[in-house]
Amino acid sequence: MCLEKLIEGLPDWEEGYKLMFIEEDCIYGEIYNGYKKRSLNKWLDEKSFRICQDKTEIIVSSFVKYLIGWHVFKSLEGCQKWLSDLIYTCKPKEMDSTEFKIQTLNKFKIYKVKCRKPLAHGYQNSDIVGVFKEVKFIEEVKDEE
Repeated sequence: MCLEKLIEGLPDWEEGYKLMFIEEDCIYGEIYNGYKKRSLNKWLDEKSFRICQDKTEIIVSSFVKYLIGWHVFKSLEGCQKWLSDLIYTCKPKEMDSTEFKIQTLNKFKIYKVKCRKPLAHGYQNSDIVGVFKEVKFIEEVKDEE
């Protein structure tokens, strides 16, 4: 996940939502950072989870660059939309849409997180996302059915 457009200043919110990969009851990072195990209710520094320890910036374009950190959606709706788009864009052509959606929803979960040490914020998929040095995974967001 990368920000497409930056918002001036730093995020002023301390809670948000993060999409995570789950396997055998372990929480892992999204598909881009190596699936390292995370803990619940413990502050986690992004540097401990980086694949490239010497990389400190994400450079999207000559106009968009920012420090590496945890990407956290400000709204639950934004995070849900990201998951929905992930399901839509990653489905193999030969697989039934319903089957793929069920398999994907069983592997990815949305977590409410607390955030601190803001680094940047902007738009990802037209939703506001903050980038933070540290996050704490609080709880899984359950579907309201």
